[in-house]
Amino acid sequence: YGDTTREFTDAEIYEAARQADIHDTIIGLAEGYDTMCGSSSQVQLAGGQKQRIAIARLLIRNPKIVLFDEATSALNAAVEE
Repeated sequence: YGDTTREFTDAEIYEAARQADIHDTIIGLAEGYDTMCGSSSQVQLAGGQKQRIAIARLLIRNPKIVLFDEATSALNAAVEE
């Protein structure tokens, strides 16, 4: 959903990550934004971190409508706003 027709610049990616409050976590990883995460890597993310990345992906695409189904349950109040 949203803009899937183009590649995004690094600046746009960083800004979306900042808005989702995940940028500092990402740059703190061994390879920063190039770090592989998930079950097949040694880097595992917490539930709230996964949610923040999902929110950053949503923000960068700028959809007209966003539906949340308890998607912010693991986030703190500052990020939720």
